[in-house]
Amino acid sequence: MFEEEKEKVENGIKKLLKSKLPEELYDASAYLILAGGKRLRPILAMKVCEFLDGDDKNKAIPLGVSLELIHNFTLLHDDIMDKDETRRGVKTAHMVYGEPFAILAGDTLFSLAFENIAENYEGEIARKTSLEIAKMTREICDGQALDMLFEKRNDVGEEEYTDMIYKKTARLFESGARCGALIANAGKREIENMARMGKNLGMGFQMADDVLDLTGKEEKIGKRIGNDIRRGKKTLIAIHALKNASCEQRKKIVSTLGNGNAGEGEIKEVIEIFDKIGSIGYSQSVVRRYFEEAKKGVKKGPLLDLINFMERREA
Repeated sequence: MFEEEKEKVENGIKKLLKSKLPEELYDASAYLILAGGKRLRPILAMKVCEFLDGDDKNKAIPLGVSLELIHNFTLLHDDIMDKDETRRGVKTAHMVYGEPFAILAGDTLFSLAFENIAENYEGEIARKTSLEIAKMTREICDGQALDMLFEKRNDVGEEEYTDMIYKKTARLFESGARCGALIANAGKREIENMARMGKNLGMGFQMADDVLDLTGKEEKIGKRIGNDIRRGKKTLIAIHALKNASCEQRKKIVSTLGNGNAGEGEIKEVIEIFDKIGSIGYSQSVVRRYFEEAKKGVKKGPLLDLINFMERREA
């Protein structure tokens, strides 16, 4: 689905990341972003633009490319911070090129994203789009910092978690939708409606990702099941479980959360506790609510197809 849009984004990325010197830097910059990915954020921007202005849906392609560059910039740095060894079924960039080059590769993608916007848009659209993406990137950093700080706590509340995933994940979807509407020359009300849709879509996407970390299939999601437990991530599932667990269950959860050496049996036991308490089901119900909110005002067409596709995903 959306293969035409995906191909256009891929071509735009390859054009920006064509071989330059020093060769090692641009190889590292291209490594992760060309290793795969669903390109959901750029496709969202393109579909919002098409939804509001069907005359020239391709004018959002450069925006989409920049969004994907920013997204992969955050992934390169996240993988270093989380010490991840695989992503998208391949070794992470810092495992292949070393941490210094992986950091520089992320910085290169970040810079290219803004170059690309400046070279493809003019006037108020260029100014507003650049400002929005700059604010978004800063808030993504806020969200990443909160995520790491939460790993050290077992008293994180749902409101704190919601704020964290909004900044770390949903903000990019929100900005993609808002900028797609800006490029379509939409009115203020339409822009904010699309931004709200993007935020709800991003919130549902991240919470669904938390569920998939426990219930998905490794060959599909491209990483080990239960990684969030090993890292001590305070997902909505973990927060609900810690709040509703018995003393014995809580003891087991706390002893396993953040234990990077936890065995498969221990991880499976904690997942079973999450399921028994109803924490996985609770999170799934919240996911459904966010996706339903995202669909309001989008009754038909490719944009609704994209929302449905993201809701049904298995990876």
